[in-house]
Amino acid sequence: QLRLAVTYNGLKESLAEAEKLAEETAEQLYASEQPEGDRIHGFYSAEKREALLTSAEETADLLASWSELEELGNVDELLTEEEKLQMTEAGAVFIQDLEEFRNSQVKVDTEELKLLLEDAGQLEESSFTAETWKVFKEAVQKAEKILESGNYSRNTAESLEQEITEAMGQLKRVFTVTIAPGEGGIVTADPAGPVEEGSTVTLRILPQEGYELKCLIVNGQAVQVTGSQYLLEEIRSNIEVAAEFQKVKEEPEPTDTPEPTDTPEPTDTPEPTDTPKPTDTPEPTDTPKPTDTPKHTDTPAVTGTPGTTDKPGTGGTGTGSGSRPGTSAPTGDATPLSAMGLALGLGAAGAAGLVLYRKRVRK
Repeated sequence: QLRLAVTYNGLKESLAEAEKLAEETAEQLYASEQPEGDRIHGFYSAEKREALLTSAEETADLLASWSELEELGNVDELLTEEEKLQMTEAGAVFIQDLEEFRNSQVKVDTEELKLLLEDAGQLEESSFTAETWKVFKEAVQKAEKILESGNYSRNTAESLEQEITEAMGQLKRVFTVTIAPGEGGIVTADPAGPVEEGSTVTLRILPQEGYELKCLIVNGQAVQVTGSQYLLEEIRSNIEVAAEFQKVKEEPEPTDTPEPTDTPEPTDTPEPTDTPKPTDTPEPTDTPKPTDTPKHTDTPAVTGTPGTTDKPGTGGTGTGSGSRPGTSAPTGDATPLSAMGLALGLGAAGAAGLVLYRKRVRK
């Protein structure tokens, strides 16, 4: 196969390529004793270059001896079988050295590093703190510069990957607290502006005069507020705040409550006395029937006493009773009147007793 592949003109082209490659890589060589991980991307083995230069020189000398045959025609057809074998053997060594030199070039796999840089390019500076972003940006710029130069080893690429990963991991996000304007009052945030992830922000509710907070809404959800402040703790995302205020309902001024008077101490309740037993009401006596009043009898006319005279001091009865002169003494007519008065008095007393008895019965 080598014999068929090696031709005079083919070797000449390969020698020109080897000469150019050896010249370009004169400053991009590594020694065989250098650790593989420290070999710079794109560099070649110094030992392989020396071997290539040696075999290239021998092959060039061999071809030069046949250069005069070029004027006669196709050199490959003009060579003897022995010369063809000689050219094939020399060409085979040279071509092998050339391939080994090419393959000695260091090729560092930077695919992971490039993907990492693509991810870094998606991040926005405004989403992180200035301090952590600075460290991250420096790591990214360093990797981009080294990749562009091509002067890196496998160990260098792995180190760059680690630096970017660590810088990305220490990035501290910042989040914003956006407060929508409202009527009747305002809400302020402390601290104001972007805050680091995990921070706590104090919202202060400041109603205008005559207004009070009706509702505080955080990310679309109403929250309970005690007093005039509300804490946003362990912030992990952007926050949107809105507040609704309402007019304060006027209440009538309360009147002064009179001071309570001292309650008088209760007096001792006197012990009840025994109720006297009612006395038996005497049964009423029968009212005596009034006696018949005796009919009035005519008083008999006074008759002259015999032996009287018309002279003063001489008239009258002969009894010497002491009556006034000229008057007659009462007769038996007074007795019936006295009896009538007595009967009327007893009747009145009986009526009074009956009335008193009835009153007691009613009670």
